[in-house]
Amino acid sequence: MRKIINLIKKIVNNDYLFSVIAKVLGLGIAIIVSAMTARCFGAELKGVMSVVENDVTLYSVFIGLGIYQAYPFFRKKEPDILPTYVNNISSLFLLYEAVAVLIASVMIFCRINVFLAIAIMLMPVDAYIKQLNYIVLVEHPRRRNFSSLIISMSEIVLLAVIWIFWNASVTSVLTYYICTVLANLALSYINLRYNPLMVRFSLNRIFEFIKFGWIPMLVYLCMSINYKIDIQMLKQYDHVSMADIGIYGTGVALASKIWLVPDAIKDILLSKLVKNGKGECEVAKVIRISLFVCTLCVLLLALLGKWAILLLYGPEFDLAYYVMLIMLIGVEGMIFYKMVYSYNVSRGKRTINLIFLGLSAVVNVIGNLILIPLYGIIGAAIMSVVSYLVCGICFLVYFHCVSQVPITQILFPQKEDLDMLKGFFQKKK
Repeated sequence: MRKIINLIKKIVNNDYLFSVIAKVLGLGIAIIVSAMTARCFGAELKGVMSVVENDVTLYSVFIGLGIYQAYPFFRKKEPDILPTYVNNISSLFLLYEAVAVLIASVMIFCRINVFLAIAIMLMPVDAYIKQLNYIVLVEHPRRRNFSSLIISMSEIVLLAVIWIFWNASVTSVLTYYICTVLANLALSYINLRYNPLMVRFSLNRIFEFIKFGWIPMLVYLCMSINYKIDIQMLKQYDHVSMADIGIYGTGVALASKIWLVPDAIKDILLSKLVKNGKGECEVAKVIRISLFVCTLCVLLLALLGKWAILLLYGPEFDLAYYVMLIMLIGVEGMIFYKMVYSYNVSRGKRTINLIFLGLSAVVNVIGNLILIPLYGIIGAAIMSVVSYLVCGICFLVYFHCVSQVPITQILFPQKEDLDMLKGFFQKKK
C-alpha cells in the first residue's frame, strides 16, 4: 500500500506526468462522445456538425484578434487588471454578437446558407470562451482540466437524451452543438468565479490588448489553417458529400489523439523554460520522449484502429480508418513544431514561428487545390500529411541549428531517459 501511495505522490508531483494522465482521462471520455455522436447522428449529420464547428473555430480566430494572449503580459504589470480586462472583452463580445445576430437573421430570412448563419452567431461566443478560459488557465489552471471533463460528461448525457427521445435530424445535431457551446460558456464563468452581473460596458483599453495580440493571432491563424482549412475546402466541391466530410472529420480527429502527449506537456515545458531557466537539453529530452511514446501509439492505432472504428462507429465510418492511417504519417512531424514552438516563445522568437507555420499553411492550401478535385477526402488527408511534415522538419532543423544539440539526441532515447524511468519506479529507500 505504501508503494502505491508513494507512486501516486510521485505522479501528482510530476507536472508532466500529471498533465498527461489528466489528458488521458479526458481522451477516454472524448472518444466515447465521438462514438456516440457518430452512432446517434450518422455520417451525413456528423458532416453537417463538422462543417458548422469548423466554421466557428476557424473564423473566431479572426474576431478574437489574439486578445487572450495579452492577459498574462498585462497581469504581470497590473495584478488587479482582471475586472478591467473582463469588462473590455465582454463589451467587445456583446458588440460582435449584436452584429452577428443581425447578419445571421438576414441570411436565415433570405435562406442564404443557414449552416453558415448559425456558425456566424456562434463565432463571437467561441472567441469569448477562449478569452475567458485563458484567464482561468492563468489564475486557476487545475480548474480548466476539471471543467473539460465536466463538459464532456454533460455531452454524454445530452447525447443519450437526444438518442432516446429525438430522431436524428439537422435540427437535433445543430441543437446538440449549440448546447455544448453554451454549456462551455457557462462553465467558463463558473471556473472564473466572476459574477456576470458585475460586468460593465467599457472598451477603454481594448486597443492595447489588440495591439499586443495581433502577431499571436496570425500565428494561431496559421496553426488553425493547417488543422481546419481542409474541411473548408472540401465543402466547396460537389463530388464531396456531407457524409464524406463526416467520415473525414472522424479519421482526422482519431489521428490527432496521438497529440495527447505533446499537447499535455508543451505548456508545462513552456512554464519550465520561462520560470526555471531550463534550456535546450530539456527541450531535446521532451521531444525524444514524446516521439518515442507517439511512435508506439501510432503502431498501436495502425494495428487496432480498423477494428476499433468498426466497433465504436459502425461500418458507415469504415473509410475513416484509411484517412486516419494516412494522417498518422504526419502526426509525429508536428511533435517538433509543438515543442520547438514553446522553446521559441520562451526566447521571444515569435516571428520564426509565424514564418514556419505560414509556410506550411501555404503548402496545405495549394496542395488541397490540386489533390481534393482528384482524390476527395483522401487527397485532403495526403496534403495534410505533407504540410505537417514540412512544418515539423522546419522546426526540427531550426532547433538543431540554434541549439547545436546533435540530431541523435533529439530523435532517439538516451541512457539518461531510461535511468530516469527506472528511478521513478524504484522503491524509495
